[in-house]
Amino acid sequence: MVRGMGSFIVMVVLLLAMGCMAGYIYGGISWSTYYAVGRAVKAFWWAAGLLFIAGIVYRIVFNRLSGMCGILLFVAIAVALVLTGFHYAVGGSAWWR
Repeated sequence: MVRGMGSFIVMVVLLLAMGCMAGYIYGGISWSTYYAVGRAVKAFWWAAGLLFIAGIVYRIVFNRLSGMCGILLFVAIAVALVLTGFHYAVGGSAWWR
């Protein structure tokens, strides 16, 4: 259990760092693009939440795990973390600015 949580935390930190590095390398973006990235971050976090709930409902109704919900949830969370890091890096609140 502890190793699994440790792996999850390391994965979260690495995906956020990857987004921050991409944003740092890319540099500044226009405000309209910045707001579009912000909307994309919100959309992917909502998608992750809905997929999580869909996986729970699938488990209750069919009494088995859904591999497709798990894969889509992982992809949605990974993309949301990278976009969150990118959004942080290109915004004005990054520590190196």
